[in-house]
Amino acid sequence: MLQTREKLSHALDLATLWATSSAKGRGRRSGLTLVEVMISVGIMGILALAMLSTMTASIRLGRLNNELETARTAVRDKLEHMRATPFDTVFVSFDAEVSSVDLQSGTLQVEFISESMASTILGESLDLDRDGSFDEVENAHAGMEVLVTRISVSWTSVVGGTRSLSEATMLFETPGNRSP
Repeated sequence: MLQTREKLSHALDLATLWATSSAKGRGRRSGLTLVEVMISVGIMGILALAMLSTMTASIRLGRLNNELETARTAVRDKLEHMRATPFDTVFVSFDAEVSSVDLQSGTLQVEFISESMASTILGESLDLDRDGSFDEVENAHAGMEVLVTRISVSWTSVVGGTRSLSEATMLFETPGNRSP
């Protein structure tokens, strides 16, 4: 029995020694190596660059959207101004008008389209003055009951390049929109 106790005590001493040396080994390995830290920093740097490029693109897109909204507002305002003008004076008042808009180097242009050009754009023959012919150039759009109008805005974008927005619409003569 004594021998068994000695063996058991010896085994216990060996287990304690092994546990102590193992803990010491783990203690040295509990931190991160320089290579592991460098890899982590590299991954975080790549993620930061990806986020930065996404934020830059988002800011750029926001600026472009602001410019487009300003251009749309300028076109809508001009169109409302034209609709508020008596029909028989619209052509004289706005033909080939070029004005500035609230954009960097921005201009707004109003263009009235002839019967033949309107027919080409819309794909069907249009007799806008009901004279029985499709004229290339109208006589100051006299007698027109419909004016096909193109309003264009061009500007130099803050995000680079020249941008433009164009909208075509038709203005109709109605009994209430003639000058007295």
